[in-house]
Amino acid sequence: MTLGAMYALAAVGLSLIFGTLGMFNMAHGLFMTIGAYAAYAAAGQLGLPLVAAVVAAMAAGAAMGVATHLAMVRFMLRSKAFETNVIVATAGLAILLQDFVLKLFGGYPYPQPVRVEGVVRLFDVAVARQSLVIVAVALVLIGAVAWLLLKTRFGMAIRATAINREAAQLMGVRTNSVYLQVMALAGALAGVAGVMISSLSTLSPSMGGDPLLKAFVICVVAGLGNAWGAGVAAFALGLLEAAIQYYVGVRFGFPVMLLLVIAILIWRPQGLFGTEKLNKHLAIALVIAVGFAAVPLFVGERYLLGEVIVFFIWAMVAMNWNLLMGHAGVFSLAQLLFFACGAYGVAMGTQLAGLSIWLAIPLAAFAAMVLALLIGLACLRLTGAYVALLTFAIAEMVRILIVTDTHCFALIQNNCQQLFGGSTGFSRFSDFGFRPILRGDWIVGHYYVVWAVFVLSLVALVVIIHGRLGLAFRAIRDNVGYASSRGIDRQRYQLIAFASSALLTGLAGAVYAGHFRFAGPSLFEFSTLMFVLAMVIVGGLGSTWGPLVGAGVMMIVVEFAKELGDARSIVLGLSIVLFVVFLPKGIAGGVGGLRAIISRPIVYTEEHRKRSARTELYGGQLVPPFECPERIDFILADAEKRGFGAIVPPRAHGMAPVLAVHDAGYAAFLENAWANWSALGHQGEAIVTVWPARTMRPDRIPAHFEAQLGYYCLASETSISDGTWEAALASKDVALTSADLVIGGARTAFGLCRPPGHHAATDQYGGYCFFNNAAIAAQHARDKGIERVAILDVDFHHGNGTQEIFYDRDDVLFISLHGDPDQAFPHFLGFADETGSGAGEGFNLNLPMPPGTGFDVWRAALGKAMERIARFDPGLVIVSLGLLQADIE
Repeated sequence: MTLGAMYALAAVGLSLIFGTLGMFNMAHGLFMTIGAYAAYAAAGQLGLPLVAAVVAAMAAGAAMGVATHLAMVRFMLRSKAFETNVIVATAGLAILLQDFVLKLFGGYPYPQPVRVEGVVRLFDVAVARQSLVIVAVALVLIGAVAWLLLKTRFGMAIRATAINREAAQLMGVRTNSVYLQVMALAGALAGVAGVMISSLSTLSPSMGGDPLLKAFVICVVAGLGNAWGAGVAAFALGLLEAAIQYYVGVRFGFPVMLLLVIAILIWRPQGLFGTEKLNKHLAIALVIAVGFAAVPLFVGERYLLGEVIVFFIWAMVAMNWNLLMGHAGVFSLAQLLFFACGAYGVAMGTQLAGLSIWLAIPLAAFAAMVLALLIGLACLRLTGAYVALLTFAIAEMVRILIVTDTHCFALIQNNCQQLFGGSTGFSRFSDFGFRPILRGDWIVGHYYVVWAVFVLSLVALVVIIHGRLGLAFRAIRDNVGYASSRGIDRQRYQLIAFASSALLTGLAGAVYAGHFRFAGPSLFEFSTLMFVLAMVIVGGLGSTWGPLVGAGVMMIVVEFAKELGDARSIVLGLSIVLFVVFLPKGIAGGVGGLRAIISRPIVYTEEHRKRSARTELYGGQLVPPFECPERIDFILADAEKRGFGAIVPPRAHGMAPVLAVHDAGYAAFLENAWANWSALGHQGEAIVTVWPARTMRPDRIPAHFEAQLGYYCLASETSISDGTWEAALASKDVALTSADLVIGGARTAFGLCRPPGHHAATDQYGGYCFFNNAAIAAQHARDKGIERVAILDVDFHHGNGTQEIFYDRDDVLFISLHGDPDQAFPHFLGFADETGSGAGEGFNLNLPMPPGTGFDVWRAALGKAMERIARFDPGLVIVSLGLLQADIE
């Protein structure tokens, strides 16, 4: 932990610089060195208190960061070869600074006076006070940096600049100041890191070299530019290095870390940490891992530790089955066959082949994966219930063949031993080997072995579920046809899910055998299958952590039902039936629904980032779009500060709600627009160049795609780029999920939709809008039985699309507060005399106001709108709120 704390401060600063400026600072190690010497001078030569010495180190590091930026970096920012030039330049600076320190202080090592002497005892372990101080200071500073980045305008400016410098400038962010401040912040963190490192060794001019390399390793593991991931990875790698040095040898610690870097750069150059959602779930996994790691320190009873070990094992099986069923949509009933394969692999490897259990465990897991690949190739040609029937038949066939096998394969202690152990299986083979070492505490050794495998499985599952693979799995689960149209091969990805799930399940079976010294056909009989299935169903199929909770709940239920004897099966079956019928989303879904009802949830998805256009036509020029992903980041951060509830991911609703509002031909045009545009050989984004004029035929859809763009498009500011279709689908799902929450009992829900929607008409896009999210949600509510729906559109620009969709209807009231269309987009609709037609007469209310209207006038218009809504008495109110970072808004 001490190593991790020291590395964390260095790595977080280095990662901040890379994430914001896109540069790797080779002089970062010297920032640490100068900070350490500044503290030495303050405490050792000037006699200042320790706290003042640390502040001096931070000030020295920050000053170095500022000086580096002003003297070098800012002059290279615009160069084409910035990334490589800045590495060379900062490396040269590092040489100069090291020579400067050498001339000033000499080459002799000095003891760092900034340290706390003495030891304390924690759980009968002697711990240096300095180590505790280092960990505490690191946690406080990293927490402060996290708060700064997430909760302050300064942090928002840093994040906006890191994501898109040009867009941030358009929104008024002074990016040059941000760069300067980031260099100062990173330098200050490096200064503190230097004090910590020198306090455990000595001061020398070259002391920053090794920490710089280790900070580099951490940044690569976390993903260059991922400051949050760097903090977590630092502590994890610090523990890993300490473990390697203790168990293998001091000289192997850093080479193993470098080997890890090489592997990650080849396999996953973006690092192991990913999106904000993935990072959040990795943090949850870390908390769970640390919490369970501490259990043996407080629980000494062998029975309780054994029960937690059993929980680890069944939780792994349940979570991996959930990966296959809940996320990839494969209803396989062969999961316990893979679990048994892992257990049998260890038993046969140790008892028949004489292998070490540490070699048998990974081989057994690999065997389970190979078996899954063979079964998957046979079964995944089918879908749905057919897969369930076929996998169950295969698993049962294997079990029966093992139980009925009487052929003598070998003689062990003069007893006939079948190849797979027959009906009794294998027992009393080698376990983990802790009994002669730990004697009466052998179960603690078993606990930590199974705990390590459990944590490995947790992390692997989180990375899969919330990474690209998980996205592909869920796309197949939700809509096979759509996934196939996007190039996602169902059989291939479901086979990957089959193999991944089996590998980790086989690993669980292997440690089960290592702990219990048993492997037999009872491991995959029907009652055991139902027990694990209950864990998945009760916890919540398709959730991340539901099966983990379900495993704990079912183990507690079974523990209390032991006295019921045969009635345990009744309890098990009843649990499955009740949850499937009355709470199909399990505990996780129930808690999520309850949280949504009692809070003000924000429905949001990162999918909106797939729509990231580079240009729009404005004022006769191609400029970065005003409507960009950073807009949502600002809104989301402000909404969270204002006390909204938890963020809820949207649920996929398919295309039916879209086609209830939009023309099918228009939807097909949007789905294939980017592919058709790219097929024409164009390099940029699809921007309209021709429209059907009033004297041309508007009744005929042109065959040429560039003409189709004009046929379906409102205005040229809206381009179509790669990812537009996916983002538009996700945006309408945000609106639909928000409506579902309110219909289901929530008082309010905030659907953070991007792309926006109110300019999108039945068969027209424009104004950055593709699907009319509010209209789709309103029609969805009507289809769900809500008799009357009111839409209040608040935007500088009139919601022409929403008006067009409901103009002749009396079941949806549309009211719009907007800028006068004589002076504001969309110009051709939004006038006060547009009141509806036919049955919709009187159900369309436009309240246009000229630019510059004061707040009192606007508030009076809002009051008029609210009075009309009250008279309409709707069952649902949808506020279509347009927020754009432009002065006129």
